[in-house]
Amino acid sequence: MSHPTRWLVLIAFMTITALAHAHDALQSSTNVWLRPDQMEVEVILARAASRSLADNPPPVPVSEDNFESTYHELFQKSAPTLVEVSVDGKKIEPQSITVDLYEETDLRFDYLFPRPSAGKLSFTTSFLKRMDEGYINSLGVNEGLHMIGMDDQDSDHATWTMNLGADQSSTTTTNSLPTSTPASQVDAVIIDRAEGHVVNKNFFFNTALICAIIFLISLGVFIKFRSKHRAKPSSR
Repeated sequence: MSHPTRWLVLIAFMTITALAHAHDALQSSTNVWLRPDQMEVEVILARAASRSLADNPPPVPVSEDNFESTYHELFQKSAPTLVEVSVDGKKIEPQSITVDLYEETDLRFDYLFPRPSAGKLSFTTSFLKRMDEGYINSLGVNEGLHMIGMDDQDSDHATWTMNLGADQSSTTTTNSLPTSTPASQVDAVIIDRAEGHVVNKNFFFNTALICAIIFLISLGVFIKFRSKHRAKPSSR
């Protein structure tokens, strides 16, 4: 393998790895886990966009150096208003909320609720009202190891509902996948068993792959063009 080719492979791998683990500045993901006695709601978004979620944020980006001293308290104060959960119109208060840096470029809000009772369960990602135009949130609702619903949300479509049966399992959903999720959809979900988080892999992988291919083609054309000019004999 030639020296330029080795560099191309290395750069492509680094590009795919970085993009597959990072959120775009105009996209977030909200993951919901329904468990026998609890419900967890997790919001992950790019740090570059997270400043919008703090009231009167300082004019500096969120970083590992200033998170604890500058941003953590601001995010904790605004967190209760960013996500709302209700059953039959009655709001459920979270038992705990934690805010942490996630991966290398993201921020994570983690809400822990008691298990909702039977009824019409609604999730409202209110934080979308604070985001720029074109911002999208990908919502995934999981019960056990099965994804039972998913939805793409924006500021005009920030509420997702489902009917939760008395037997403590979901019965019907609105704007979601069928209760019996096809195997192809289940395969599209990666379960991070170390932390118990679920992320949809298709969007990030496809985006990373396209960017890597475009970069490789551009770099290959540049190297070929440069080599051709170097090999051209000079006229006397």
